[in-house]
Amino acid sequence: MSKIVAFTGIILYSVAFTIAVDMLHPAPADAQEGKPLITPAMRARLETIRTRVHTLGDEVITFWKEKGPDPEHGGFYGTLDRTGTPITPTDKGLTQEIRHLWSFSIWYRYREPTPEIKTLCDNLYAFIISHFYDASDGEFYFLVDEDGSPVDTKKDLYAESFAILGLAEYALTFDRKEAAEYALNCFHSVDARFNDEVYHGYDETDEKGPDRAKDTGDIMHLIESFTTLYKVTGDKQVRQRLNEFIDISLNKIIQPEGYCRMFFARDWTPTGSPDILYGHDLQLAWLILQAAEAVDRSTDRALIDRALTTSLYSSDKGFDPELGGYFGMGLPDGIITWASKIWWVQCEAINALWWNYQLTGDTEQLDRLDKTLDWIETSQRDSEYGEWFAGINEDGSTGDENTRGPSYLKSDNKGEIMKSSYHNIRALVFVEKWINDYLN
Repeated sequence: MSKIVAFTGIILYSVAFTIAVDMLHPAPADAQEGKPLITPAMRARLETIRTRVHTLGDEVITFWKEKGPDPEHGGFYGTLDRTGTPITPTDKGLTQEIRHLWSFSIWYRYREPTPEIKTLCDNLYAFIISHFYDASDGEFYFLVDEDGSPVDTKKDLYAESFAILGLAEYALTFDRKEAAEYALNCFHSVDARFNDEVYHGYDETDEKGPDRAKDTGDIMHLIESFTTLYKVTGDKQVRQRLNEFIDISLNKIIQPEGYCRMFFARDWTPTGSPDILYGHDLQLAWLILQAAEAVDRSTDRALIDRALTTSLYSSDKGFDPELGGYFGMGLPDGIITWASKIWWVQCEAINALWWNYQLTGDTEQLDRLDKTLDWIETSQRDSEYGEWFAGINEDGSTGDENTRGPSYLKSDNKGEIMKSSYHNIRALVFVEKWINDYLN
């Protein structure tokens, strides 16, 4: 149930789909049981990619094992500078703490099932339940101070989605039924607050205003969260909402041209700039494909076509053919509007590029995956102090307070409210796992 795999239905469909998509994306001629024949040369190439992500994963987890935990107050430190030293502000966010719980749970399940990792997970779980949980509604506070006292008690949908995800994953990995109950109760509370019975999806008008009533980023992570929650609980309402959010993504968020709009009015009219956030589009595509397996839609050809269309679109438009890696944003006509290389965008790229290759057999997708790993290893990765730089500007600089974008791009901090172990570990563990499954 809990396997994160390149599911059989999609693999069986890949050859037939290739013909329908485009002759520019040919599958290898020889196929066995619906999967392209793995030649010795291709096996060697995939094993090399697997080794590269394995090594990067070891480096990232070592940084967080050594630098992340706060032994005095519990949880993980709120802010770490470039060297991994705790600095101010010391407040701890729900999103970052629960993401660390998710990352270490995944690491335990697929890479290092040791008492050390389990203890880290158990301590994080205890800190989150003791200090973020609000028994009055089953949801979680947004921010606590260093020792766990509430600082900001708002209930933010994005953060709550990660509470569901992290608790469900912890429950799945360690068979903790009470963690699954916390996750399910949080879901029911959130669903009651935000469900839009008229236009469907979740209505965030009260929190974000009418022009951002529907937010692609939130929907994407809710799909991820509901997928794991359904796997661990089998709850019918979770399944219903997961199917609904998949269909919304396919029919409302992904535009006819293949890219996604970021914001919508309540009735799903697109609002704001048409800029494409490449990392979001790449991420949404593979999360839909994973969700499809959970709800028995892994052979839904329309779903696969639509998800792959948006993944291939951003794979083409966002890639830097000169230096490797993926730019931040661009317009539908292909003009890059934000040339910075953001760490989480690179993570989502390698996830999506693997799926693109697996579904099409197009080795150009592997070429881009290799070049993105080149970029990560030589530029995004901090070879001196470990972990990765949040962002690399177009001129190669990092940590400039005048840098465009969120606060985590304005310094060289390795840990902040919105920068944790989640994106790196997810990509590096999953890609290794997917390649293992593919080769075996």
